[in-house]
Amino acid sequence: MPKLSLTLAAPVLVAVLSGCPRPAGTKVMGDSTFVSTMVALRRIEADSLMDSTARDSARTVVLRHHGVTADELEQAARAMAADLDHASAVWREIAKQSATRRPSTPA
Repeated sequence: MPKLSLTLAAPVLVAVLSGCPRPAGTKVMGDSTFVSTMVALRRIEADSLMDSTARDSARTVVLRHHGVTADELEQAARAMAADLDHASAVWREIAKQSATRRPSTPA
């Protein structure tokens, strides 16, 4: 499984959101899955007590818990590009939950 570094992935996902349209009707994963996965991944990256090995393991656990792969997460970000207003709302929700919600997933 490719290693997902949120520090690198977040800017890439934002860039992807702004430039890659998808075919109409294509949905890779639900918004709630995308949001909860990204919130959990952001929390891992923000945890200063974890070393890189612990972060890699935690990311693997989070992705497995949500039943997604790093590639599927990237595909979902690409799919959102067709509706930038929707993508913006999703990213606002990720930021909101990252700031307020305690982790509910294994990490």
